[in-house]
Amino acid sequence: MRLSLKTKTVTKVRFRSFDGQAHMITPLDLAAEGSSYEVCSLPDSCVCRRLEELGLCPGAKLRVLQNGSPCLLQVGSSKLSLRGEFCQQILVQPLAE
Repeated sequence: MRLSLKTKTVTKVRFRSFDGQAHMITPLDLAAEGSSYEVCSLPDSCVCRRLEELGLCPGAKLRVLQNGSPCLLQVGSSKLSLRGEFCQQILVQPLAE
């Protein structure tokens, strides 16, 4: 038996938080190079649990140093390189600079 799962690609989602502010959430693979973001969510997987141990967790601030695959991020004083498949699943919102 073969099971096929179809997935939809999310480009951008706008939501309104409890404080009434409108926020734009986007997958990390669409984040602009050189911009700063806050992580909103990570998928539930072993790899993402390891990323949380490295500081890439919901609420973490990051800067996109290089977009694409691999994606190069600065999280605190650390630099992380992620493949595109992981970047598609991590949701971020831009920070005011």
